Amino acid sequence: MMLNQKQESEIRFRRPKNKIFLIVLSVIFLFILGSTLFYDRVYEIFTGSHQEVQSEKIPTKSGFALKYNGYDLTAAARQNLAKEFESYNIKYTDYNFYAQRGALLDSAGNVMYSVDTLPVKYQTFYEEGRNRVCKYLYGDLQTAQGIAPLMRVIPNINPDSLADSLPDFPTGYDIQLTINSALEEQIYDLLTLNYIKGGCIVQDLPTGKIEAMTATSITSAESEKSGLTQLEACLNTDFLYDIIQTLENPEEQDLTRKFFDYQVKSAESEITDTESGEIRKIKKYCFTTDFDLILERPDNMKDTDVSEVSPLHLNSITQRLFSGEARVPVLIENILDENGNPVNLLPETDVPAFPELTSEKNLKACYEAYHSENDKNYQVFVMKYTGEKYTDFKYITGVMTSGDGKIQKAFTLYSKDEKILHFIDSMIYFIDNAYSAEGGNPIETEGE
Repeated sequence: MMLNQKQESEIRFRRPKNKIFLIVLSVIFLFILGSTLFYDRVYEIFTGSHQEVQSEKIPTKSGFALKYNGYDLTAAARQNLAKEFESYNIKYTDYNFYAQRGALLDSAGNVMYSVDTLPVKYQTFYEEGRNRVCKYLYGDLQTAQGIAPLMRVIPNINPDSLADSLPDFPTGYDIQLTINSALEEQIYDLLTLNYIKGGCIVQDLPTGKIEAMTATSITSAESEKSGLTQLEACLNTDFLYDIIQTLENPEEQDLTRKFFDYQVKSAESEITDTESGEIRKIKKYCFTTDFDLILERPDNMKDTDVSEVSPLHLNSITQRLFSGEARVPVLIENILDENGNPVNLLPETDVPAFPELTSEKNLKACYEAYHSENDKNYQVFVMKYTGEKYTDFKYITGVMTSGDGKIQKAFTLYSKDEKILHFIDSMIYFIDNAYSAEGGNPIETEGE
């Protein structure tokens, strides 16, 4: 019996199935052990060889700032800017970083517009109107080229050697404008409260600085395309056009045009006729300012519109006539760094010298003396245009000078509503209140 049990156990042990199972189990164990040792060895070799290289790839503050504000995000963030790449600092300027734009400031240093400006629904009526101009200057419209690139400039810093000196998020220079927001808001409210769709330009007479450039909405105006009637050709200047045409000497005509920047400079573009395939050239008149070259003349200009200019240009004509100097209208007061210190980035604009115009007397005769019953301290000369058609813009342009000569301003009010012609005393009061040390006494506006 014992013999039989032993033989049975030996037979079981020697079965092929049991041997295969043990072999497979041993192979699995050895594979797991070998894999663990192999991984540890490879990991040790890899980390030992590349530890120094990895430590060099730790991102710096400047590298992060450049990546965050750099070219990869530009297209997605600012697709609506046709000239965006021109202000990309690395490519086109002597500066290394593509910075977030700075802010637009008024003459008192208050922020007018920045990346933090609230949407329209959170703004007052004046802010809504003002921001049309600010958006134009900021670069949201394709025609703005002068100010927007300056607001992206920051000092040249080497990201490798001076990484810690960069701010976390680079911000460009602030642009301080010559705009007097307090004066501009009063004029805007005057138009709004009297239900007048129109605008106003105010320049300092001796310097040409633009101190107000505001407008309420003007609906259904054929010449209004961008909502900025201040910069669009809509005001009749037959008084100047006719005088130029009557000058017998062609050299005198040319001299008068240059003095008033009147239909002298032009931009030429080409269009192809879809039917004939012919190339047709279109000339547009350009008016020069320190912030942009303004295209005043529309593509579909009619012969009857040949003398029309923008309100800013008309005011410049008045300003140049009474100052005797052909100054370019100035809107940029200062360029300020992050500490508020002025930075000299713009070249000086020379005022060209002109001999006395033979047409000056005739042109000044178009402006009549205005006698205010409310404030006799000011000498005022104005010219009114009432228009021949219902669709014409009516305007009043002129100059006002205080008795002591400390306040000298050129102004233009325009609208399709003839009520705009009756706010001369209001302008005297607003300007006197804004610039006179003693202020002014409240006055009533003229009746119709």
